[in-house]
Amino acid sequence: MVDVRQPASDHNRAVARRDQVLCAAAECFRDHGFHGASMAELARRAGMSVGHIYHYFENKEAIIEAIVERDLARSLAFLDELARASDASAAILDLVHASVSSPEGRQRLLLRMEVLAEASRSPRVAAKVREADARARERFLEVLRAHPAFRDVPDDDLNARADGIVAILEGLTLRALRNPGLDVARVTAEMRPALAALLRVER
Repeated sequence: MVDVRQPASDHNRAVARRDQVLCAAAECFRDHGFHGASMAELARRAGMSVGHIYHYFENKEAIIEAIVERDLARSLAFLDELARASDASAAILDLVHASVSSPEGRQRLLLRMEVLAEASRSPRVAAKVREADARARERFLEVLRAHPAFRDVPDDDLNARADGIVAILEGLTLRALRNPGLDVARVTAEMRPALAALLRVER
């Protein structure tokens, strides 16, 4: 009799191994940069052989593509939460505050900067980053469009507004990296009216 549970078990084990590699790669890329991180060091941190890593990823570019996908999954999960939030601007600012204030958030920001740096050199990574951005952006537009206040807003205007919101948030995260002493609470408080204005439709 065939054990139908075995394929699921194998799949779960493979997912866990891939995640193990991605966590180790994230550390290596943050510490040494994409090109400075050797496969030998990555394997050591992951606790497996280099050959085993190549069983799951064909090269370092494939690893960074998977990191982009994991980052996208987090973004989509947040956008799903945003769709249920009663105060969108507060929810967005809470996320930004956590991202630039917590050690885990700062680590993700540093890794994102490393990914973007590699995207400037690698057409393959650039394509993946743009694909992920387009998917997140489309979901964000869906969230905005679902709000009654935005249903009659022309597409061009809604697109511009979404890009404006993202530009403000990305600008703050970059500022936090350049100025570690940034008073995040005070800056986000000052940003609140601007963000609220972008999320409001004048009647």
